[in-house]
Parts: sequence; C-alpha cells; structure tokens
Amino acid sequence: MEELANGLPKLGTAFAAVAVFLAVLLIVFFFAGRVHSRLQNPLAGVIFLGPAILLLFIGLVVPAFRTTYGSLFDANGKEFIGLQNYGWVFTTESMRQVLFNTAAWIVIAPVLSTALVSRV
Repeated sequence: MEELANGLPKLGTAFAAVAVFLAVLLIVFFFAGRVHSRLQNPLAGVIFLGPAILLLFIGLVVPAFRTTYGSLFDANGKEFIGLQNYGWVFTTESMRQVLFNTAAWIVIAPVLSTALVSRV
C-alpha cells in the first residue's frame, strides 16, 4: 500500500503535465482557427507537426545528448574521464557479447517481424 501512496504524487504530476499540454494545444488551435489568410495552410501544418516534433526532441534527442555527455564522466558523474568508458566497453569480453546481442536484435527482430507481417 505504501508503494501506491508514494506513486500517487507522480501520477498526479503526469496528469497535470498532460492537462497543461492539452490546454496549450487548445489555445493554439483556437487562435489558428481565427487566421484567414494565405498563411492558413502552412500555419496548420506547423500547428499539427510542431507538438510532435517538440515531444520527439524532448523525449529522444535531449536524453541522447545527456547520455552521451554523462558517459564521459566516472560512475559518480563528478570526474571527467573522456573515452575511458568506451575503451572498457569494447575491450571487456562480456560487454562485447552484450553489444553483439544488441546489434543482433536490432537487425534480426525487424527483419523477422517484417517477413512475418508481409506473409499475412
């Protein structure tokens, strides 16, 4: 029961974030609907693609850069060690096996999925 009580504030924050996002979208759509000029079609494209591009950027691009930047530091994140982490990954046998397995899944899973779906 304690786990549920600890998770409720996070769930409330998530719902609040979605509500704020939807409210902003409604405001943008309201003002975009009032535009009547030759800019109406390009503006509609920006309005529909803008939130998707923004969320894609926030959800994928920013974490990728933060992860890459963080990988240049030690485990505590305090001391800059450069590419030593990458040297460890490529020279340790168990990590090379992990990289091979990951690469295999990246290649094999989509190919098999596509082959199975195309037969249906």
